[in-house]
Amino acid sequence: EIASSSWYKSPGTYEMRRLVVLLLAVLLPHETSCSAAAASGDRCSRRCGSTTVPYPFGFSLGCPIPLFCDASISTPILPYIGENGTTYRVIAFNSNTSTVVVGLPPSCSRSVPEAKRELSGGNYGVSSRTGLFLRGGCSGINASAGGGCSVPVDVMSRLLRTAQCTGLGSDTSPAAVACVASAPPNSTAAVHGQFLRWEKVEKQKCDDVLTSTVFVLTAEGTATLEFGVAELGWWLNGTCGAGGGERCAANASCTDVKTPSGELGHRCGCVAGMEGDGFLAGDGCYLAKRVSKRNVAFIAAAGVVVGVAAAAGVLLLLCWARRRRSGGKGRQGSSRLAAMRLLSEAATSSGVPVYSYNEVARATNSFSDTHRLGTGAYGTVYVGRLPANSTALVAIKRLRCRLDDHDDDGGRAVALLLNEIRLISSLSHPNLVRLLGCCLDRGEQILVYELVPNGTLSHHL
Repeated sequence: EIASSSWYKSPGTYEMRRLVVLLLAVLLPHETSCSAAAASGDRCSRRCGSTTVPYPFGFSLGCPIPLFCDASISTPILPYIGENGTTYRVIAFNSNTSTVVVGLPPSCSRSVPEAKRELSGGNYGVSSRTGLFLRGGCSGINASAGGGCSVPVDVMSRLLRTAQCTGLGSDTSPAAVACVASAPPNSTAAVHGQFLRWEKVEKQKCDDVLTSTVFVLTAEGTATLEFGVAELGWWLNGTCGAGGGERCAANASCTDVKTPSGELGHRCGCVAGMEGDGFLAGDGCYLAKRVSKRNVAFIAAAGVVVGVAAAAGVLLLLCWARRRRSGGKGRQGSSRLAAMRLLSEAATSSGVPVYSYNEVARATNSFSDTHRLGTGAYGTVYVGRLPANSTALVAIKRLRCRLDDHDDDGGRAVALLLNEIRLISSLSHPNLVRLLGCCLDRGEQILVYELVPNGTLSHHL
């Protein structure tokens, strides 16, 4: 109620708001979860509605890293409320990497100093895997190059529209926008390079932090960029040798880490093959396939499970018969849904133009051999003009695997293609071809690239 009141949002009470936030961090999380703490007897209450967070996070006085709790949606939020009453929700926790992911939606009124305050706490800071998009002013010399990246105009335009920036705030010229690049994940860097260097951000001399992106590796080992989120790394005070290691549970190791201030902190993490938060005061470490104490109850319910399975089998048999009669239309419908979902995500995140199959077919004379540049392991590349009235030639890559060819691998194919669209559209370098569009009509996977007119690399070699 305080955060939504006009008094709280008035410009003349910033220091008073800081005091209120401090009191809220001490009192409100404890109140929202006091019943859970009393029931468990723990010094650190880690429940927020139906959500339980890993130690050392929690919502009471005994927690080393306190958070707020939005009990109405069972969501943890950072213990900092912005000047406009903005809160930052914690989306995910990762005890293996000692990180959390928070939402950072596009905003045209989040100043660089405010973003630094919001995303930096006594025991956490922005990780080096997070990149920032900046706007307004950006008077630093060669700002984008100094940040280690350049901003694709299409991507920045979409982000500015999402944030509803108007007037001069929607300027996408090189003098008005910049970015600070994120570093690839490196779990072995225990001391150096784990946190974003804010001095790189401040050297850009931009007014605001528009949003952020995080460099992550998928389960398949491919790289991708997630927009609108920031990754924070955390630590506890003191080193492992100064008593920090005594906090770690059995089958956990203690690691010293250099904090953004230059001092040393420590983290506890479970050894390979174990899961948990790694702390004696938390869940400790346990085997990845921990046997539940409720197995006896599950055995008693086996009869119910068998009955449900039998009913499901009958339904599957009926669905199979119907699908057989339909001549495979179900598979095509499923692939179309996957393609539409892919298009929606790609267009939202990257601003990549989408072409219809007919447009691509006209540009390549129905994929004739006269337009074919070459064939590789993943597909065939053609030359053509897109859009049709354009005078510039483009390279059209028709991937070998169709969206509806392999039902079992359909999800992975969609994920890999979406990853390529996101990654390539977010990069800008003189030695990299630009992604100019895509087509996923009729189950096809087609990517449109900038044409390199001087031949293939194999030809020159």
